[in-house]
Amino acid sequence: MIDLCVDICQRNGIKALNYTGDAKGNLTEHRMFMATTCPGPYLHARMSRIAAEVNKRLGKTSPRKPRPRPTTRRRRTRSTWNCVYSSAA
Repeated sequence: MIDLCVDICQRNGIKALNYTGDAKGNLTEHRMFMATTCPGPYLHARMSRIAAEVNKRLGKTSPRKPRPRPTTRRRRTRSTWNCVYSSAA
């Protein structure tokens, strides 16, 4: 099942699963939309772990918002030119 979820995410450009326990996340259950017991108590109790394992295989620990870029640029300065003019041959 984990492999199937990873494949679905990769095919649809989903970078990470987000299970919130309600319909706001991108990993949902049928019971969130209609009166049903689907997916059943076994899977329902493991949805967070399923999302975590899928995210691990996708290379994500958890879905995160992109970090804003700093408004000021930091510049790297060279403290010495010794490495450029070394006499190693």
